[in-house]
Amino acid sequence: MTVSLWIAVLCGGLGGSVRGLLAVYRDIVAWLQARRELHQKRRRGRRPRFSHATDWPAELIGMAVQITIGALVSGFLTYAGTVSGFAGAVLAGVSAPAILAQLSQVRLTYRLAAEDGEPIVLTAGTDTEDDTEPKGAKHGG
Repeated sequence: MTVSLWIAVLCGGLGGSVRGLLAVYRDIVAWLQARRELHQKRRRGRRPRFSHATDWPAELIGMAVQITIGALVSGFLTYAGTVSGFAGAVLAGVSAPAILAQLSQVRLTYRLAAEDGEPIVLTAGTDTEDDTEPKGAKHGG
């Protein structure tokens, strides 16, 4: 079942929010553990406050960025036809950071034939460059 682009974006945002929810859950578990340790030692000191267990501004900013990234990646993958359906859109949102990390490591190279038959190599992020020699060979290294 295919979904519209807007539904895919919403599902991706929902999937992106999973990271923030897991971070809050991790903070709750750490806070409860600190309270248990204090109780087991039978100390009468101040109980750890939940506000000391988490950094709310950072968590909220992180969650907002994750939701945005999840929505964008899910929308793009749905638009490209790579993802279809609600589950695919949500999973694209959940895995958006991993997808972007993988894409950031891809180096695109295009080989074109010039008029004289010598290859021209276009690499993402650089200008046209003749890359027939190994790297460093041109500069004696």
